Amino acid sequence: MPLFVMGFLTMVIARSTGLVPAEVTQALPEVTGVLLAAALFGLGTGVNLRELVRGGRSLLLGGVATAVIGVISLLGVVIIG
Repeated sequence: MPLFVMGFLTMVIARSTGLVPAEVTQALPEVTGVLLAAALFGLGTGVNLRELVRGGRSLLLGGVATAVIGVISLLGVVIIG
């Protein structure tokens, strides 16, 4: 079992049993936003712009993934709405 899965399950158990104070859980959305922004920044700095401009498989894979996610999201909105 990967270590992050064990950590996640430990945090779920800690939160479910009431071991985490309410002040901590109220601050978590803001902390989560900052950490997500930091992770996206880290991913963005690792992008090779020359390879991206050249195109190729990376660009094709990104386009296909974006299209699939967009279609699934649109179908979800149409079905729910």
